[in-house]
Order: sequence, then C-alpha cells, then structure tokens
Amino acid sequence: MKFAPLGVAIVIAVGSLLSNALLYMRYSTSRPLVKIGDDIITKKQYQDEVDFQTEGGVLRRLVFEKLAANAAAKAHVAPTEQDIDAQIAYMDRTTPEVVSDAKRTPVRYKKLRDEIASTLAVDNLRILGVTVSEAEVKEAYNASKSQFQLPPQANTTLIITENTVDAATAKDLLQRDTPLDIIARQPRLRIVGRDGFNPDFQKLSVETRNQVSRLVFGMKPHDVAVMPFTGKYLVVRLNGIDRGGVQPLSEVLDKVTRIAKLKKALTEEEELATLYQHGNVNFEVDKYAQYFKDVQSATISRKEDK
Repeated sequence: MKFAPLGVAIVIAVGSLLSNALLYMRYSTSRPLVKIGDDIITKKQYQDEVDFQTEGGVLRRLVFEKLAANAAAKAHVAPTEQDIDAQIAYMDRTTPEVVSDAKRTPVRYKKLRDEIASTLAVDNLRILGVTVSEAEVKEAYNASKSQFQLPPQANTTLIITENTVDAATAKDLLQRDTPLDIIARQPRLRIVGRDGFNPDFQKLSVETRNQVSRLVFGMKPHDVAVMPFTGKYLVVRLNGIDRGGVQPLSEVLDKVTRIAKLKKALTEEEELATLYQHGNVNFEVDKYAQYFKDVQSATISRKEDK
C-alpha cells in the first residue's frame, strides 16, 4: 500500500479545512449577517423573522410562480414577452401610477413583469378546454363594462426651460413644427422623453398636476401653450387627444371572451392547488411544508362540474 507524503497530506488537510470554512461562511445559518459592536444578527435570525412576518408568503409566491411557469410551458400556453408588454401598456393607460412606480428601479420593474407573467400563466391554464357561447360573452361584457372604461389621454410634446426667453423660443419652434431632433440640439431646451430626460410627474403636488391637466385638456390639437412649472417653464404642444370612454365589445372581444371563460373555470386558488398537488413538490427543510397545508389537502372540483 502506498501512502501520500506527509507534506502532501498536510496540504490536503489544510485545503479541506479551508473549503469547509468557506462553505460554512457561505451557507451556515449560524453565520453573522450583521455585526453591531459585539452583537451579531445571524442568517437564521433573519430568516426566522422573514418567515414570521410573511407567514410563508414569499416562499408560496416563489413556489407557485415556478409551478405555473413549468405547467404553462408544458401545455404550450406560456405568456410571451408581447403578452406582458400588452398588459403593461393597458396598465399604463388605466393605472399609470403603478407602472411609473415600478419603472423607477430595474428590480421593481422586473418584479412587476414577473407577477404579470405568473398571473397570465395561471389564467391560461385555468381556461384550457373551457368554451363559452356568444351569449355568455355578451353577458360578461355587460357585467364588466367598468373594466373597459378608459380615462382621457393626451398625446403631447413637453419641453422644460429655465426662463421665459427660452420658453418663447421653444413655443415658436413647436408652432412651426420643427423636428424634435433639431429642437433637442438647442441649448437649454429639454424635451421630456429624449436623451434620458424623464421627470417623475407623479412626484409633483396634486395642485401642479391638476394645473397641467386643465391646461392640456383645455387645448385643441396642435395648440402650443406655456405655463410656470416648479420654478421653471413648461411648454406644451397638444398633438392629439383621446377622450376615453367605454371600449366597444368589438375592440375588447378577446379580453371579454377570456373573462367569460375564467368565470366558468377553476378559481385561481383551485388551479394553484391542482398545480401543487401534481407538481412533485418536496421540501428539503420540513418546517416549510406547513405553509402549504391548505393546498395539500384542498379538494378540487372538476371543470366539467362548473
């Protein structure tokens, strides 16, 4: 039998100890996350607090998102990037503050897209095999018209200037339909939406936002106006306006058909329970299984019974 030289054995032993120490520092729940003088907050303390405060909500969301994504991909009904874009565009029209808030940071915006993708995936699975009649679609439209009430929307060009002289210059250029790329090259004229200039209008006071709204909706297409604006000047050209109102059925037929199908389908809770019960979910840490007791024992009605 051959033995490794003592020096090699010592090197291997030291390497093993270092490796174990690194694994401890990376994965051990006892390792410190924060040191405050002589006190520490461990990874386990942090995890226990998160678990207590969310009651498993974070873990449930992650598990259900993964189950829905896998099942939708397998059934060939996974939402596309275009589907997500369309939903965000609709939200930007109906609840712009939600989209505006999400877009402030890449992490928030990705989370919004992930939540939309998960909801669409679950709904796509819910309506698989569900059929509806023309009468049921009309009934769904009449019952959900409020969902298709679009607020007025103005298409504008906005320029912010520091003084009245520059504001007059911007107004003159807009009135003469000067191309925006030429206007953008003028000193001290900042066009909203160009060259990374995107002021957060949601942070403005309600009074200021109302003043801008009254100005815009009191204008006619192609009018140009100037108003004082947070110590500067806002130059506005109204390119066009959509007065909003309830969208006719012909414009939202796909959405209404989807609503009618969802009304007949399993509920979201029932669909998630079905996905969980057939998803081969196994817990490496047993204590986390308690957060899924409701879906483990849920009784699901067949879609044909609905």
